[in-house]
Amino acid sequence: MNQQSRIHMNKVFLIIVFNITSVLTANSNELISQGSVKLTLNDFDGFAWTLPKDKRRGFFDSPVRIDNALNSLINMKHLVKYGKSNGIINEKTIDKLLTEYLFQNNENIEKLNLSDYKFLEMKKYLKLKYSYEYIKDQLSKLITEDDVINLAKEQYILTQENYFHEDKVDVQYISVGYNTENKQKQFSQIKILLQEVKEQKTFDDLEFKYKDIENIRFIKGIKDYTYDEKYKLFSEFIFNSQKQGFIYEVLDTKSTFIIVEVLKFTNSGYKDFHEVKDIIVQNLLKEKIQRDFKVLMNSLKSDPLIINENHIISIRDRYVKST
Repeated sequence: MNQQSRIHMNKVFLIIVFNITSVLTANSNELISQGSVKLTLNDFDGFAWTLPKDKRRGFFDSPVRIDNALNSLINMKHLVKYGKSNGIINEKTIDKLLTEYLFQNNENIEKLNLSDYKFLEMKKYLKLKYSYEYIKDQLSKLITEDDVINLAKEQYILTQENYFHEDKVDVQYISVGYNTENKQKQFSQIKILLQEVKEQKTFDDLEFKYKDIENIRFIKGIKDYTYDEKYKLFSEFIFNSQKQGFIYEVLDTKSTFIIVEVLKFTNSGYKDFHEVKDIIVQNLLKEKIQRDFKVLMNSLKSDPLIINENHIISIRDRYVKST
């Protein structure tokens, strides 16, 4: 891309992203001004020096990436100013996060080979970034279940069809595998187990007694099992019984003998609100948090945006050529 094309693209994207209303003088250190919030070349330096030198050319060759970075930075500065004005920030927490980051990434930071000035500007940017994330997180915590519970109930009624379920069961079973050579022997074994079931031995009793016997397995924890065509014999055996407790018959699946205990049988129907409340509420909370944050940011950025066009256009060469 030649210089003239690049300048043209920069202007086009900036007009689209920022809705520019006026231009700063070329002598100003400011890149962007919006109300009382100023974004300077020093601010942008801090962001730029976080990028490894070999990645900068690819990043700054893209007007879209530059515009996105400018937009993110001005958003950060607006929100941090708002957070400080409203006491929604904890400087000790931010400093701790920054210190931990610098310690954990010390090796990668050293590879950047930054001068003292560049390192200081990078730290300022990182503190801005952590402050922004902290304030955004604190704002999200102000929105609670109480803010959306009534809407959740309405949504449940309107979308109840989504919560229909077929007959379902919680089950556990005992299986005895067999082959053509030992089928009769294994059938005798499963009959012994079935007799003990009829004598009121519990699943746990039988597991304790037979857990070390080869080919006998005790399968637990099957919840909300619904009819599955893939396991047709097993499914029909369970759902045809329509009962809770042990089924006093042996199921032969052509390779395994099975004794089933139905722990819970639930007829088809709609899940109650309390069963799906958490999912609905979490989705609504997420939507409200995003919506309220967008409204807040729009209000913070309501002033006209003023830019220093010459500085914006020169951003690429400033960081690609810089060492």
